Amino acid sequence: MNFSTDIKYLKGVGTVRAESFHKLSVDTVGALLRYYPRTYEDWSKVCTIREAPLNENCCIKAIVSDTPAKVRIPGGKMLAKTTVTDGIGLLNLTFFNNKYIGNMLKEGEEYYFFGKVTTNRYGAREMVSPVFQKTPSGSGIKPVYPQSSTLNSKAIEKCVKTALENFEQIPEFLPQSVIEENRLPSLDFAIRNIHFPESYEALERARNRLIFDELFALQLGLLSIKNRTHTLKTACVLEKDYTDEFLKCLPFELTGAQKRSIAEALNDMRKGEPMNRLLQGDVGSGKTAVAAALIYSVAKNGWQCALMAPTEVLAEQHYRTFVKLFKNTDISVALLTGSLKAAEKRAVKTALSQGEINLIIGTHALIQEDVEFSRLGLVITDEQHRFGVAQRSSFAAKGDNPHIYVMSATPIPRTLAMIM
Repeated sequence: MNFSTDIKYLKGVGTVRAESFHKLSVDTVGALLRYYPRTYEDWSKVCTIREAPLNENCCIKAIVSDTPAKVRIPGGKMLAKTTVTDGIGLLNLTFFNNKYIGNMLKEGEEYYFFGKVTTNRYGAREMVSPVFQKTPSGSGIKPVYPQSSTLNSKAIEKCVKTALENFEQIPEFLPQSVIEENRLPSLDFAIRNIHFPESYEALERARNRLIFDELFALQLGLLSIKNRTHTLKTACVLEKDYTDEFLKCLPFELTGAQKRSIAEALNDMRKGEPMNRLLQGDVGSGKTAVAAALIYSVAKNGWQCALMAPTEVLAEQHYRTFVKLFKNTDISVALLTGSLKAAEKRAVKTALSQGEINLIIGTHALIQEDVEFSRLGLVITDEQHRFGVAQRSSFAAKGDNPHIYVMSATPIPRTLAMIM
């Protein structure tokens, strides 16, 4: 197994769960290991029940006194209660809608419980819906991952652990001299400790190494662009700027920054070399209007545009927005997502291949092999949603080196490095 192994071949994943990972832009084992936790829970410092701070997350090691008793409450919901002890204090536990809790917590067995300790009206200490793991495996600093409706943090954690077990040593890519000069830990240490830190000190060292890698990759990319000879050409060379015509269609005035961004991008698209530009702006700053202006000029010059969104919900939102923006123009807009009916997909793909669609908006469905463009000139993605290099570059095969426009609210070093 290596970093490029398809995620579905990892033990415990399979085809169905792989689809859930794809929604998080995780399609390979390497992408999974680079899917870092958003925060951590400190299970390394165990408190006694009596000394646990109130209304703060903490970890308690205790033995289950009774098998959880389940009762139905108004509304059809299930409530389960039990008591645990650490030999000195008692702690009441309450769980909602967990019909398997009786099998998960065994009377007389010891567990780690993580959550907020509160007191009830009688002054007794309690935890509501704590996270728990059996001792001794439950202690330590636990990762918490960005999750989805079909894939929770605990499931992701389990898959990451399985992936790491398949690597005796994660291969290094930095020269040893660079590692020593900058006092960096190995990549193997960094990847393992960003997911499962041995200590907070180890976590900080892992972060520093991975931050260095991102900045290092960015610097290499910048130097590569600076020193390269401009041999890559694009067929999409714009002959006319239709910005003024588009602005007359808008019910509002664009800002100076928006107009400047449009002008700079269109200037790039007149040079004969494929544009590769990042548009940075906070949420609500008007990046969509800039993209619409570029799409208008590209379409009026006889080329097609593609806008790729990470989810069907966002793709549909973009679709409604652009249909409204181009309502009084002759720019045709279409939507292509996985949930469309087979007949609808075929109709859209046929129209796209015949050049009847000026702007196609969709998810990863846009980069499937059977999606063909007549004259693809511009590809737009939103980098804050973590599109991979391979996903974006696959568009190049669907056109003659189309222009790439990336929109981002927060251009972190990793974002810029991937663009390079």
